[in-house]
Amino acid sequence: MAKVDGVELALDVLQRFHPLTLITEAEMARVLSGASVMQLAKGQFLFRKNPPVDVTYLLLEGEVEARESFDSRNIIAAGGSQARFPLEDQARSGSSVRATADSKVLVLKRDAMDSLLAGAADDGSFDVVMVDNAEERLEEARFDDEYSEDWMARLLEAPLMSNLSATNIQRCFIELERVSFSAGQDVVKAGTRGEHFYILEQGEAKVITEDNGPYKGQTFDLVPGDYFGEEALVADTLRNATVRMVTDGVLGRLTRAQFDAIFKSSLVQTIDLAKARTFLSGAGIGYEIFDVRFPAEYRSGHIEGAMSMPVVVLRKQLRELDRNKSYLVTPDGGKRSELAVYLMRQAGLNAYLLNA
Repeated sequence: MAKVDGVELALDVLQRFHPLTLITEAEMARVLSGASVMQLAKGQFLFRKNPPVDVTYLLLEGEVEARESFDSRNIIAAGGSQARFPLEDQARSGSSVRATADSKVLVLKRDAMDSLLAGAADDGSFDVVMVDNAEERLEEARFDDEYSEDWMARLLEAPLMSNLSATNIQRCFIELERVSFSAGQDVVKAGTRGEHFYILEQGEAKVITEDNGPYKGQTFDLVPGDYFGEEALVADTLRNATVRMVTDGVLGRLTRAQFDAIFKSSLVQTIDLAKARTFLSGAGIGYEIFDVRFPAEYRSGHIEGAMSMPVVVLRKQLRELDRNKSYLVTPDGGKRSELAVYLMRQAGLNAYLLNA
């Protein structure tokens, strides 16, 4: 049971709302951080024409009307099937939402919710990239004294680096903070907030997945040139695996701010939909528009021509996507949309985030 502005909110009540169905009780406190409850009197407007972009509204009690015009209006009652979805998602552009009875509306910060949904939408993939086949390279490393010195060359072959300008590649290597770790020491722990991006320069490490996760506690080897931690920064989610040193070693790391400036700005680029369509059509380049929210969110309203492609599905289909096409991701998914663009860029696809 949680309390927001004096209103008691049971977990089962919160989880009936579609955006919160996948949020655990432990994570709910983060979602409710900074939340508020609006008391609307009959006839009072929740918003006129366009809602704020940084919050989401969930109808707890009462009834509201989403009105586009005199002839186009929709009544939404608390507890009904429509009320399971955010009110702003059910109001078309230019619509207003007004209380038709005394009502209570839960107001959540969209960033807090989107960051958790990005993690909840994950299919269990951990944010670690092994530049090549780790098992084969691990055997090579144990018999090659020069192997650890070659981490930089191996890193430069990774998809992550192919999107960077020469200036940003140089900046990455200059700004890396070298940190020594001892055998058995955890570099990152599952369930903690991501604050750094790491590159293994010397030594060996292993990824330890959670026992209750899809990998059932399996471990995966890391060798020099492998990197990890970037997905937790892009999607602003908690770490979904532990990385532990097997031997003494050295890692280079960048802070969140450094990673955003060097990598995210290059990997997650925004573009205007109209301009993108004009350019791509004129150049004879095929394109797809992806909406990476959950199917129910997509059905509640989406950009014309956008295809439903939740992040969990996108991950599985990355290798099947046409390399000759460009991919435009709608901004409605928040952090999930940024993660989707990042994943496609990592896979060598030409992807952009549409402007909000």
